[in-house]
Amino acid sequence: MSYLHASGNTHASKKLKLGKKIKIYGTAMCPFCDAAKELLNNKKIDFKFINLDKDPDLRDKMAKDLSYYTVPMIFIEEKFIGGFTELQKIQSSLG
Repeated sequence: MSYLHASGNTHASKKLKLGKKIKIYGTAMCPFCDAAKELLNNKKIDFKFINLDKDPDLRDKMAKDLSYYTVPMIFIEEKFIGGFTELQKIQSSLG
């Protein structure tokens, strides 16, 4: 599995073009995962939640590949944007 990274630059992140492809990789007992889902639900934006509790090998591989070791791991249009904090920073561009 390959991952694309969004720029760490907030302005570049705001330019992401959105379709319906938002994926949140997280765990069941993660308050930041819940917050990310709530933010998107409140904005009526569709997303897919992938529970990494069910696939710890995938979580380990993603953490290693992305050098990002916390959840949620959020992707927009196949681009890794980071976690809940990064999602909050770009929420105005989400609609």
